[in-house]
Amino acid sequence: MICGIAEKELPLAPGLELCGYIGRTHGAEGTRDPLKIKALYLENQTEKFLLISCDLLGMERDLTDKAAMAIEQKTGIPKEKIIICCTHTHSAPAAIYLAGCGEKNPDFLTVLHRTILDAAVRAVESRKPAELFFSAGKTEIAVNRVLSQMWGSDQTENWEVRNWDEEDCREELCNVSELRKTSLKEVDDELLVLQLMDGNERMGLVVNLACHPVTFEPNHYCYSADFFGEAEKKIQKKLGKNIPVLFLNGCCGDLNPRERGGEQGAVSIGHMLAKDVLQAIDMRQPVSENLKLSNLTVEVPLDIGFDRESLKRRISVYQDGIERETGLAGMIYSVYLNWGREMMRHLENGTLPRRITSSVTVAQLGSLTMVFVPFELFTEVGLLIKQLYGAGNTMVVAYANGEEGYFISETLYPYAKYERRESFKFTHNPGSPVAKAQTMLLEALRKGERG
Repeated sequence: MICGIAEKELPLAPGLELCGYIGRTHGAEGTRDPLKIKALYLENQTEKFLLISCDLLGMERDLTDKAAMAIEQKTGIPKEKIIICCTHTHSAPAAIYLAGCGEKNPDFLTVLHRTILDAAVRAVESRKPAELFFSAGKTEIAVNRVLSQMWGSDQTENWEVRNWDEEDCREELCNVSELRKTSLKEVDDELLVLQLMDGNERMGLVVNLACHPVTFEPNHYCYSADFFGEAEKKIQKKLGKNIPVLFLNGCCGDLNPRERGGEQGAVSIGHMLAKDVLQAIDMRQPVSENLKLSNLTVEVPLDIGFDRESLKRRISVYQDGIERETGLAGMIYSVYLNWGREMMRHLENGTLPRRITSSVTVAQLGSLTMVFVPFELFTEVGLLIKQLYGAGNTMVVAYANGEEGYFISETLYPYAKYERRESFKFTHNPGSPVAKAQTMLLEALRKGERG
């Protein structure tokens, strides 16, 4: 296999608004650890593949498309062979629309585009023959926040228990405890690592796991890669500071770190992850140079839970909330009111979007499969994808070539109040993907596997 790997530190101007939480009142005050753009290039006789990992919450599809086209023009790699994904840190500048959660800065987006292009070109230019090795291990850094109702410290709103639209969800919340008694697997504790080796020299690592990078909460105002940055420092201290570590976040839509609250959580979780990675890489198996990519298109209907009358009622609730509440709650009601008015305009104009059309990429590298999806998938969905291609040798990567919001598993659909009923109100969408979207995605992947 011909391989190249590179990283570039993302230049950060002072005071950019951080993205991921509502309630922050000002821009970044400094840098805890650098945000990076990392690129991996793979080539054999028939395929070229470029994988880029960004320390960001997410990127909109038009931004990843624009970057991919620029890379194609510069390197000749077809844009459909380029994946740009994000680690989902909540302590980076905005590169996606999320109302009330940090405004996009045009100058930063220009710098981001240039840095992605530079990292990609550097990875291609550094290419040389190399061997690939694959390792599978375990990491226990995550908890299921929907099933456990463990959202974090008192700095974090527990979105599952407040009825913003005056809908009574108490029965659903009570049933969560009964669901936990079943055989449902709450977390995906699998840790998968791809190593690039030039003889005895390690060129870089690609690490795939599933956990929200939210050890830092809304009161944190420094740029940070969260626990991924802390894990990288620990790994590089052991293996060499110049070894890039590409973190690919998996199906963590319902997974939070088991420890939050700031610096202590970031260090603790980061060190746990680093220890698990270093332990996993000792048990490695070679990966063949066979490389094959396929791109699938998946249409996902949205769960539209309102008509004109019910939306009018919601808008009235939001208006009352703004008059009644201050602070964070008042900010949330303001976002919801703007969303409600936008949805009403869509209803009146007959332009309400009712589905999302998304692109899914499957890269098969010998016995290793990598599935790239532009959603924030729940754990159960990721585990089913791994069953399809083979548990123990399948990386499922979220936030890839766009960020289309939460993708909830069928089992947890009735219980995921925030992810199902609230999160899309911070975007331009009228609803979350329907429960049967899980079945639709799996069927599309099965058809793709059959050719």
